[in-house]
Amino acid sequence: RAAGREVELNTGEVQLPASGARAVYRITQEAVTNALRHTARGRIRIDLAQTGDRVLLEVTNEGDGFPEPVPGRGLVNMRERARLEGGDLEAGPVADGFSVRAVLPVARP
Repeated sequence: RAAGREVELNTGEVQLPASGARAVYRITQEAVTNALRHTARGRIRIDLAQTGDRVLLEVTNEGDGFPEPVPGRGLVNMRERARLEGGDLEAGPVADGFSVRAVLPVARP
């Protein structure tokens, strides 16, 4: 918010090991940084929830006309953090903006 953007945070109860919690934190941090760096407008929405043995993190920069991402260190690092926890990460334009979506298992494989 200090950067002048509206940020909405929606979280439920999530149980992750310390390494998974760090991965969620760093992925969120990088996704918000990218939204601020690459766009000048749009609300940033952060959704975090657990369903069964999976945790879903989605960071969406609302708006339109976002191009396909050019893989840089930020996206590569986010994907690697998710992969190291046994999860996966997708990033790209969606109907209401640009989304970074990570799914991590509650327990490391």
